[in-house]
Amino acid sequence: MDNEISKCLRDWGIDKIFIITVDNASSNNVTVKELAKIFTKWGTNFMYGEHLHVRCMAHIINLIVQYDLKVNGVSIEKVRKVVKYIRQSPARCKRFQECCEDFDINSKKSLCLDVSTRWNSTYLMLNRVFECENGLMSYVYHDIGLSHYLRFVEDEKGTVVGAFSSDDWDHVKKITNFL
Repeated sequence: MDNEISKCLRDWGIDKIFIITVDNASSNNVTVKELAKIFTKWGTNFMYGEHLHVRCMAHIINLIVQYDLKVNGVSIEKVRKVVKYIRQSPARCKRFQECCEDFDINSKKSLCLDVSTRWNSTYLMLNRVFECENGLMSYVYHDIGLSHYLRFVEDEKGTVVGAFSSDDWDHVKKITNFL
């Protein structure tokens, strides 16, 4: 990989590199070390490459938040399953919109499902859920199929998710405020 990167840098006329910012993958450590050797050959390895490799702070923050979300994620998992359940069916989506309209909640935005590698997508999912709080609680209360689904659906560890409670709601609010 380092040879391809150095070729691209040469092709683009870039021969002075002060830092390289990448995530924490071990393959990046090797690549940066090899690039440091190439830059030394070019005579452009500033400070002997001591500060060449800078880890991406956004990636580090994402790892920290993802860890915390997993440790405290039972309630978030319930929200995720509720959102997934509603989004799986156009009829459920329509019924959810009707529940939102009953509370004068703008239902033009739909519920969004998060992506496990992006903590901010979990925030966006939870934030949207809170914008629709009354509509969602009405939906949860009236949809018997959802209650049944939550009693039997399992999380990624194989544990049954269980019913969505007011304690879960409070817990998710605290996590969302943290995010």
